[in-house]
Amino acid sequence: MKGGCSWRQQADTEEVARKIYVKGIKSFTRGKHQWPNPIAIIGTGHAGLRQAMFFLKHKEHNFVIYDRKAIVGGTSWIDQANATSKLQTELGTYHLQYDEDNPVPKNMSTWPSTAELLEHFKEVAEEYGVMPYAKMCTNVGEMTIKTPTRQDNPVDFPSSYDLRFSQTYTLTLEPTDGTGDGRGDNIGLTGEPSFKVDHSAVIMYPGNLTLPKRFDLKGEE
Repeated sequence: MKGGCSWRQQADTEEVARKIYVKGIKSFTRGKHQWPNPIAIIGTGHAGLRQAMFFLKHKEHNFVIYDRKAIVGGTSWIDQANATSKLQTELGTYHLQYDEDNPVPKNMSTWPSTAELLEHFKEVAEEYGVMPYAKMCTNVGEMTIKTPTRQDNPVDFPSSYDLRFSQTYTLTLEPTDGTGDGRGDNIGLTGEPSFKVDHSAVIMYPGNLTLPKRFDLKGEE
């Protein structure tokens, strides 16, 4: 605070002076929470890609999105659907740009086919900047959760603090060749060494949890 012809540090008990100089405050708006480790998104299907786009829209860049496949699209459209499958939900609610701030795609049919949707997922993920955050051909084999104790740092963890907010999620990641269909042990593991990565939160989109019996019908097309 201004005191005569000089400046001095104001005591907490003093009334705020008419002329003060504040140091160390970047903004008077509430700051965004800073996660110590990236947020993990598991799955690059429709929901996983939408989650990543939501993060990027709200300027959250501290995340990674994993998928055991080599391309985006998820199990529903890569493993479950066949060449003649078509979307049974109208285009207006299913396309990835479904958001009040994004333009509606003009190059899709009302009930797009499997091939159309996979191309749509690829184009949108690239256009909206999702792919730099994607770790494809990576299977999440295991997750372990570490919850801190109040003895770790009693100042950071007072009695009113929920320790689950500071949990660490360690994922065991396994390289794949991108071709596995997820049936049994057929997830395309390459045999390369697995590795562990810590995350502050995990969001999982498992997709279509079915194992269809695949066969062709004459005249199916």
